[in-house]
Formats: sequence, structure tokens, C-alpha cells
Amino acid sequence: MKTLELVRKAYELDLEGVHILDKYSITQVESIYNGIGPDRFPAIIRKALNKLHPTLQVVALIHDIEYHEGGTYEQF
Repeated sequence: MKTLELVRKAYELDLEGVHILDKYSITQVESIYNGIGPDRFPAIIRKALNKLHPTLQVVALIHDIEYHEGGTYEQF
């Protein structure tokens, strides 16, 4: 799923933490979001995970933005 579609889906579902996306452009979100799995995973593994679990991509999107921003353990 494309990043713009994931952003729209996150807002449509009113997911917890979705408004963290308010301060980012789609281009910025695209540069931060890496799909399901950590950066240390090879891209091919993340691509496979995204294909196997497409419904988790929208949650991973918010997670990646939260991780990008950092913060306390409780916030994360």
C-alpha cells in the first residue's frame, strides 16, 4: 500500500496516535516510514512482511513516526 493510502486509512480508522502525522508532509512521512520491521532488516524481508501482513502497515506507519520523534518510554 502506498504511503498516502496508509495515511488516509490511519485517519479513517482514527487510530490512536494518528494526529502525530499532522505535522508532516507526505514526502516527510515517506522518508521516515520503512514498512513492517526494523531498519536493520534487509528491504526484501520488510517487503515480504508488508505483503504477508498488509493490515499491520497502517499501524507500522504511526509506529515509525513515533520512533522517529523519540520521546520517553511511556510515550512510546
